Amino acid sequence: MLLSDLVQEANMALLMAVEEYAKAGGEKGFDSYVAEKIKKSLEVAVEEEASADQTGEELAARVNVLQQIAQTLAAELGREATVEELADKMKMSVDEIRGIMKMAMDAVSLNAENADLEALAEMSEMEITDSEDYDYEV
Repeated sequence: MLLSDLVQEANMALLMAVEEYAKAGGEKGFDSYVAEKIKKSLEVAVEEEASADQTGEELAARVNVLQQIAQTLAAELGREATVEELADKMKMSVDEIRGIMKMAMDAVSLNAENADLEALAEMSEMEITDSEDYDYEV
């Protein structure tokens, strides 16, 4: 997880902890109360990030397996396999196969959009920078 994301999570937790502390009447010491809230918020953010990374890796693996099976079936059948044939071969439902196909198409679409931006930048001598380089106010 990026340090800037952790700082943002900590800032949001701090703001919420201050509001909660004021409403609660301040039974505990302010420092320990805020530290506990920030720590909990950061732990949750890191856990969510790890879970998202794992889910992304699992989805990429499914896309790769689907592509391999589609190629194998195409070679066996002499034509592209239907969604139903792919689902049967992978022991999955048709909806699950369609979901994996949609994710693969979305990934290809995102890659194409990024490639188009880079080509545009080369043509017009523009510089493309990550949004992390900018400090936005909300």
